[in-house]
Amino acid sequence: MSSKNDYGIMQAGSQITVPPVSQGVFRVLVLLVSAFVLEVIAGFMGTDLRPLALHFGQNFHPAQILTHIFVTDPRPGVPILSKIISVLFESIIIYGFGSQLEMLWGRRHFLRYFLISLLGGMVVWGLVGPFLPGLQVWGFGAAIAGMLLAYAVIWPDRQVLLFFVIPVKMKWLILGLFAFVFLFALGGSFETVVLYSGGALAGALYLFYHARRGRVMAESGFRYEGSTRSSSVSGGIGDRSKEKKSGGLFGWLEDRKKKKRLKKKQEEIDRRISMKEEVDRLLEKISRDGMDSLSRKEKAFLDKASREF
Repeated sequence: MSSKNDYGIMQAGSQITVPPVSQGVFRVLVLLVSAFVLEVIAGFMGTDLRPLALHFGQNFHPAQILTHIFVTDPRPGVPILSKIISVLFESIIIYGFGSQLEMLWGRRHFLRYFLISLLGGMVVWGLVGPFLPGLQVWGFGAAIAGMLLAYAVIWPDRQVLLFFVIPVKMKWLILGLFAFVFLFALGGSFETVVLYSGGALAGALYLFYHARRGRVMAESGFRYEGSTRSSSVSGGIGDRSKEKKSGGLFGWLEDRKKKKRLKKKQEEIDRRISMKEEVDRLLEKISRDGMDSLSRKEKAFLDKASREF
C-alpha cells in the first residue's frame, strides 16, 4: 500500500519512489538540455551568445523573443561549471514542481501557464527596460517563478527539502526566495528580478482570473483529463459542482464568495419577513378601519407585495 508524504515522495512499503516525469515537463526539459548543449558547443567555437539574449533599444531583434529563453548565461567568461549547476538546478525545480502541477491541471493548461509566465517576464522587461540602459534578460526564470508561486498557492503548507536536507513549508520557501531575488536588485543584478517579478505577476493574474470564474485550480478528488465536459474532471478547470474546498488563496476566495451568497440570501429573507409584517399590519388596519383608511403609499406597498408574493 502506498502513501504520499509531505515532500511529494511516494512510499510503498520500504521502497521510496519519486513522482514520474509528466509529458509536458519532459518536453520542457528536453528543450532546456538541448539548448544548453548547443550553447556549450557554440561557446567552445568562440561564438558570441550575447545577441541571443533579450536586449532593449538598438540591440533588439524580434528573434530574441524566442532565443533568449534557451540561453543559460550569455555573458563571456562565465565558467562552464557554473552554467551546468544552473541548468541542473532549474531542471530539478521544473521536474519537482512542474510535474505535480501538470498532473493536477493536465498538460495543456500546465504548458499554457508556463508560457504565460514567460510572457510576463518579457512584459515586465519591456516596461522597465527604458529606465535600465543595457538591461538584458535570458532563461526560464519567469516560468520557474510562476511555477513556484502556483505550487505555494495550491499547497502552502506542504513541506519541501531545502538543499535536500532542511524541511521548509512551501509558503515560507517562496517568500524567502523572492526576498533573496530582490536582494539581487540591491547589488545591481536586475535581470533575475525582472524575470521573476514578471513570471510571478503573470502567474498570479492567471490563477486569480480562473479563481474569479469559479475554476478552483487546486487539489481535489477528480483527475483532470483536459476537457471541461469530462466526467473525470479535477479541481483544475472543470465541473463546478464537483469542486472541493481548497487551501491557501483559493480556499479564502471560495469562503469569501460563499459568505457573500449567504449574506445576500439572509438579507432577502429579512426583507421578505419585514414586508410580510407590514402586510399583516395593513390588512389588520383595513379590517378595522376600511380600505379608505390606507394612504396612497400604503396602497402602493400592498400592490407591490401582492405581485411579489
